Amino acid sequence: EDYVEPETEIQKQLAQVLEEVLGNDQIGLHNNFFDSGLDSIKAIQISSRLLNHNLKVEIGDIFSYPTISQLSDKVSQVNRIIPQNTVTGRIPLTPIQKWLFSSKSTHFNHFNMSVMFYHNQGFETSIVEKVWLKLIEHHDALRIVFSFDTQEPSSDELHVVQINRDLNGELLKIETFDFKGFEKEIVSQKIEQTCEEIQKSLNLQSGPLVKLGLFKTDLGDHLLIVIHHSIVDALSWRILMEDFNAAYQQALNSEPLKLQPKTDSFLYWGNKVLDYSINPTLLVELAYWKKISERKVNKI
Repeated sequence: EDYVEPETEIQKQLAQVLEEVLGNDQIGLHNNFFDSGLDSIKAIQISSRLLNHNLKVEIGDIFSYPTISQLSDKVSQVNRIIPQNTVTGRIPLTPIQKWLFSSKSTHFNHFNMSVMFYHNQGFETSIVEKVWLKLIEHHDALRIVFSFDTQEPSSDELHVVQINRDLNGELLKIETFDFKGFEKEIVSQKIEQTCEEIQKSLNLQSGPLVKLGLFKTDLGDHLLIVIHHSIVDALSWRILMEDFNAAYQQALNSEPLKLQPKTDSFLYWGNKVLDYSINPTLLVELAYWKKISERKVNKI
């Protein structure tokens, strides 16, 4: 479709967010989002960013109405203001966290997600640390730790309490390793060995649950980022990496670090899930789903 300029204020806001997320400089009224690479994760990012402008759209509508002219009619104003203050205190475990801690595993501490970046010009260590401290301040869930005990002396059941720490204490662990001057094969072995040690070093009780390893080599720098899976998933990784890239560029340019406004906190989400789980409307269905789950199925 030829480019047709958005007309209304909502259409213009939609275009701005879509162009940012999809990486397309010009999305007009009738340009199909799928032609610019729309997928499920990007749809979530679009919906999330619109909330920052007090606009709401359902994920399903983004797929069903993939042009600005169609989707703009499905956008509504959001009147609830999301608090931007620091979140602290006890947070209820979500169902997937309860599953993890009921799995009888002996390796709760080593259940991580990680990424490794490479930069042939190297990373500025001080900037990496500054940026990640900002991210940990902004994304409250990155400061979560857990306490463990049993409900009673004779019980094997593990009682887990999830706590969102404040901004005091050690929030980030970053280590720098200088492997310059070594042969390429030796460097690879050293990085692999050190990465394994960092992966094993997380502690759910003492924290921090975010650890970084910066490896300096003759061919450039490698940056390992390790976060415990209990406080991060594949979707939140995308947001974190986007924020890291933006804040790192800001710091390189000596600009103030400015991130997107906060969306609903993990505390808010956890409480909403808990409220939903005891909702009478939902509990009416319990017998039905219990019966389904207990039905015997013949194996093929």
